[in-house]
Amino acid sequence: MLLSLIGLAGCESAGPVAAPEVIAYLGDQPIEGHGLMLRALRQYGALAPTDWLPILERLLEDEIDLRLMAKEARKQGISASKEALSRSLAALQSRYPSHRFRRTLDRLALRDTDLKQRAHLRILAELLLGKEAANQPISREAIDAWIAKHPTQEKVVVRHLLTASQSEAKEALSLFRKKRFSFADLVRRFSSAPEAAQGGILPPFSRGELPPIFDQAFSLKLGEVSEPLRSEHGWHVLRLERREAQGRPTDDRAQRDILRTREGALQGQLIARLRSAAKIRKVPGALAALESTLSNAMEMP
Repeated sequence: MLLSLIGLAGCESAGPVAAPEVIAYLGDQPIEGHGLMLRALRQYGALAPTDWLPILERLLEDEIDLRLMAKEARKQGISASKEALSRSLAALQSRYPSHRFRRTLDRLALRDTDLKQRAHLRILAELLLGKEAANQPISREAIDAWIAKHPTQEKVVVRHLLTASQSEAKEALSLFRKKRFSFADLVRRFSSAPEAAQGGILPPFSRGELPPIFDQAFSLKLGEVSEPLRSEHGWHVLRLERREAQGRPTDDRAQRDILRTREGALQGQLIARLRSAAKIRKVPGALAALESTLSNAMEMP
């Protein structure tokens, strides 16, 4: 796919701008343009943006941040276990049938090794943030204050339909609204999620327990079905089945949430500290060349 994009860009009569192999250096470590271009296509290609440059700039900054945190984690002796890496990859692959997972890799010109490398970097970054957040003990007073602010922990039960394309999700939604099929039957027919065989029913969950897309269920009325919702894994449709409420949250839940909040607050500080000590050099004109390649390719019929 990437080679075809570069080839298409090369057909422009005004003279192509070659897609650069390296767009930046972190110390003496190169950051390659091909990987950045593929991530831009994966996340935003379906939206056909008219201006790729801001997207590429943001993705490059994210890539630098991720690599800096992973490097710092290694420096502090933090390592990712094989079990954690296996769980991360298994969770990703479980969202797709095996044949669709392979097609996705082929379409994005990715290999299993590419996935493992990025999963490894993300795990190291998460472990580093966790260590930083845990450096300061959580007091009994902080736990009690958190519990006082969260007297009940609402949970919802939903049915989940996941498709690879928006058109599939809209087709399923249209059939449901015409009352031709139950939502559970449509899940079994259209969904690629692991729970599809059970009609898409998910165990009860509270806010923040699943990826952010699922928090949309808390704004639905009982029996209501959401519009198609996009995430990096595809297009989701949610149907709210019931609401549940629990009593006093546990100390463990309070500690986890406090640590998560700390991690979010510390991430910006940590990245600023790492960037101030890092040697970052961006190749002049590299992102503009990538933007030109993407724009030219998207304009081709």
